[in-house]
This record gives sequence, structure tokens and C-alpha cells, in this order.
Amino acid sequence: MIATLSNGSRWRRWDLHIHSPASALSNQFPRLANGEPDWDAYINALENLTEVPAIGITDYFSIEGYKKVLEAKQAGRLKTIKLVLPNIEFRLDNIIETSKGKRRLNYHVLFSDSVTPQEIEEHFLQEIKFF
Repeated sequence: MIATLSNGSRWRRWDLHIHSPASALSNQFPRLANGEPDWDAYINALENLTEVPAIGITDYFSIEGYKKVLEAKQAGRLKTIKLVLPNIEFRLDNIIETSKGKRRLNYHVLFSDSVTPQEIEEHFLQEIKFF
């Protein structure tokens, strides 16, 4: 028997590739007078994403930015964002030809929010072997 569906697909806007000030190549983020990243300004900008209920916090080879955003979420900030995921970006040596010319190939690993930062660091990041 075919189940009767009362609603069709529901589309939502997600942004799973939002770099944080902890990204190694982040030079576009505001800084405090002491040179440290202005995390409050960054969190404020994320709070302005009122129509994006799910985000992926992206850093190169780490989850430092994800941990900062998670702290803010757990402290009651980011009320309109329902889901925050860690996204680890790896820059590879591979260069590919695209319609926009030669570009570096990057690899992204997104984790479920049910995987703790400690599990990601201990069972994934610390296990990576670079050659």
C-alpha cells in the first residue's frame, strides 16, 4: 500500500561552509586591538543569519572555530540556528582544471552534531597521517 503524503518536500537554506576566525588562512575577519580574532563580532554576524537554520563551521585541519561557536550556542546565543555542524577542510596538493581555470582541490569532512569535539580530535584528527 502506498502511504498518503500530506506534505511534499520542505526546502530549507543551509550553509555548510562558513569559515571561522580560527581558519589558518582567515584574513578577512575583524580583530581586536591585541590582534586576536573578534569572536563576538563573528558570533553577532552568525546571529544575523535569520533564515539559515543549519550551518557548518569550517576550519582548515581543525575544529577550533566549531568549538568556539558551540560554546556560544550552549551559552544561549545563535537562537535562530538550530543545527551547528563541524566541517574540516583539507587543502590537497591536487590542481584541477575548471571553467574558471586551474584550482586547488579541497576535501571537506562534515560530522554529525552527535559526535563530540573530543571524539573528532581523538579518533579522527589525531589519527591522520600526512605523507
